[in-house]
Amino acid sequence: MSLSLIAANLATLALATLFYGIYLVLFFISIYLLLQRYNATHTSHKSRKNNSMFRSIVFISAICLFIVVTAHWATVVYRAFVAFVVLRNETDSDIFLNDHNQITETMQNTLLGVAILIGDSLIIHRLWVVWTPNKLVIVVPAVSLLALSVCTFVSTKITSQSSDVFGNPLLKSSVLLTLITNVYCTGKSSSSLS
Repeated sequence: MSLSLIAANLATLALATLFYGIYLVLFFISIYLLLQRYNATHTSHKSRKNNSMFRSIVFISAICLFIVVTAHWATVVYRAFVAFVVLRNETDSDIFLNDHNQITETMQNTLLGVAILIGDSLIIHRLWVVWTPNKLVIVVPAVSLLALSVCTFVSTKITSQSSDVFGNPLLKSSVLLTLITNVYCTGKSSSSLS
């Protein structure tokens, strides 16, 4: 029994909405905790003026990630509305959802790639902070992030011009590169803390 394209997109919509809701809760909790930590450590007006939290790499990255993830989720919802409300015909919906030349499909893939790049950059920044005296530790994930950036750009271009998404040779490379970055950074960070 194979899963139809319409059923797969409905499942994508449901799961994307569930995970976006979880992300929203975690995002607001983390921003609240960042603000609390900043207020606790910067009580005087002078220290607050010279060291603004709004210039923090973590804060700016979190806001950028929030914007990109929200735009990605909105694109998923928009595509679902077009496929299921505007088109209404199952054949037209299948054609729309399977057309990788659609600007919304390209946007959705691009936003996903950007979100992964921002997330990996945050993990590398965390590793850099944990290993402050030894900067060489970030060489492997930095090279992996650079390769992932190139793969994401080329992969999005290939996917937008192809009818077979899973025939994209860079898809596996992108997954492998982000896995390398995450496993390496997490392993190195935890080994430094112990």
